[in-house]
Amino acid sequence: MHQELFQRPMVRDLTRNVMDEICETANRDILHRHNERKRSGEPPVIPVGFADKLWKMSEGESLKDYLPSTVIDFLNERPVESEFIFGEPLARADRLGLDVPNMRM
Repeated sequence: MHQELFQRPMVRDLTRNVMDEICETANRDILHRHNERKRSGEPPVIPVGFADKLWKMSEGESLKDYLPSTVIDFLNERPVESEFIFGEPLARADRLGLDVPNMRM
């Protein structure tokens, strides 16, 4: 079931766009906190291309049977940690004034 779902271009595009928005939100949040605390040096941000690397890994043979914990919980009719996994990044994006249309879907 999940494999057919991710074969749909719309689902793949949405997933990929959400990954990019989460990385952007995380980096902006890191920079904001770094500046707020008046720290010196460079903050440890997510490197450019990190989402691409994860995306390529997910398409490889070694992860073909991998399921994220949210999908496992959903398929087993268990509560999904939606607030922590999805709500917190969205709340941070809102606090930072970021436009994250894909995370809102």
